[in-house]
Formats: sequence, C-alpha cells, structure tokens
Amino acid sequence: MWTDFFDKIFVINLPSRTDRLLQIAEELYKWNIPYELVNATPHENGAEGLRITVEKIFRDAVAANLKSVLIFEDDAMFVESCGNPNDTMEQVVKQLPPTWQILYLGAQCTNGFKAKISPNLLLLDMAFATHAWAISLDGMKEILSAGLEAPIDNSVVKTVQPRGHTYITHPLLCTQRPGYSDIGRTEINWQPFIEQRYYQKFSESNL
Repeated sequence: MWTDFFDKIFVINLPSRTDRLLQIAEELYKWNIPYELVNATPHENGAEGLRITVEKIFRDAVAANLKSVLIFEDDAMFVESCGNPNDTMEQVVKQLPPTWQILYLGAQCTNGFKAKISPNLLLLDMAFATHAWAISLDGMKEILSAGLEAPIDNSVVKTVQPRGHTYITHPLLCTQRPGYSDIGRTEINWQPFIEQRYYQKFSESNL
C-alpha cells in the first residue's frame, strides 16, 4: 500500500481537542491509513505551538534518517469528490520525482500551478496550509536549515517552495474541516479557499 512509501505518518492533535482527534481517527480508519499520534505543544500563540511541534518532528526524523514523513493536522478531511484517496495516492507515490521535497494532499493554492508533470501531480507555484503534507528528508533538512518560523506555512512559502520541488496531488485529496481553530481562536471555514481555489487555479493554468 502507498502508506509504506512514508517512513512515518503522523497526526498532530492538541490533547484538549478530543473532538478533533475522534474526527481525524475516524477519517483515517475509514481508508485504512495507519498513523502515530503526536501531542501538539500547547502555547498561548497557537501558531507558535504548531511550529514547535513540527520542528521537533523534523529534527527527530532527520536524526533517525527517515526518508520521508506524512503529517496530518487533526482538522484534515478527505474531499468527497476525490473518491477513494488510496487509489490516487498509489499513483502519486509512483510519480513523485526523486528530487521532491514537499507533497501537499491539500493546500490553499494562491498562485496556481507551474506544470502538470504527471497524471496525478502538479508542480506548485505558491500554496499555504499544512493540514496534509509530506516532506522528504532533503525537504526537512532544507526547512530546518532555513529556519522554521510561525506561521509555518508562510515560512515554507518563503524559504522552500521557491526552490521548485513542491507538488500537490491531482485531484485535490484533502481539505480542512470547518470549526473552531485553536490557532485563529475563532470559527473558521477554509474549505472554499482550498477546494474552490484549487480548481479555479487549475482551470486558469490551462494544464
């Protein structure tokens, strides 16, 4: 199964958000996706807590020489229209170039796509969000070398994405579940910015 491509699959969850843990657990169980739970670092600044959590994952993974990791935040959910995500991911892991650094299963695609490099992979220009992303060993080293800041998606956009080894699945596989955000400290619905924008930018790109 495609999950064997990644050395580790993590789910990040604040211990206080048992509701989110239940939701993501049900989501991944439905598709038979194994994972290891990572307790997010509580912090008065939610974005900084996430940065600390992800940086530790990267440092531990680099120390263990893991070839790649896949990270889900606890508000990740699969897009209903994508069908069985396992079918797409089986193809995605075969199509990834050896030089890949970041693979998004979902993101806010601000600037659209540079190219369609294979049936199930788009080369990204600029994209935000980290609710469902994979990072290669080289990508983790690059991120740590550049310095990971909060919010982490902004940091990755500035430092790693411009190097041209960042991809997103086609079709879009993951969006974010609407609800209360511990980072934004308010009710948030990012779905239109993820799902609608993805297909709008894809249409505009004429790929």
